[in-house]
Amino acid sequence: MTTDQLTKVLFGKRRSGVTISATPLPETRAISEFRFIIAPERVETGNRYLYHKTTRRDFYDEPRKRAHDASGVDEVVFLNERGELTEGSFTNLFVEKDGVLSTPPVSAGSRRMTPRPALSPTSVPMRRK
Repeated sequence: MTTDQLTKVLFGKRRSGVTISATPLPETRAISEFRFIIAPERVETGNRYLYHKTTRRDFYDEPRKRAHDASGVDEVVFLNERGELTEGSFTNLFVEKDGVLSTPPVSAGSRRMTPRPALSPTSVPMRRK
């Protein structure tokens, strides 16, 4: 593993202590077209496991696999039980309004994330709505 390679780091808690594993991520490819659909599954805003990145990925991965097999899409985007946008199965949502990027609020059922200016190649200000 090189020092500039993207890596997935997983921290786990076991009775015997803490575990840490690191796996190199595959090379990314340039995407000229990214197709998505709204998932039929709804995020339950009271589900505590959906507020954090965890290894409980079935809720996110299964709808994306079904949609890809049925329609060839790259991603599914989730709504909560109130019809509000939350997030994608492996992507975060950003909306630009008046030059500011915003993400859905945690109260909508999106995972907590810290917006990072480095994600914006144009250094657009970011905030959580």
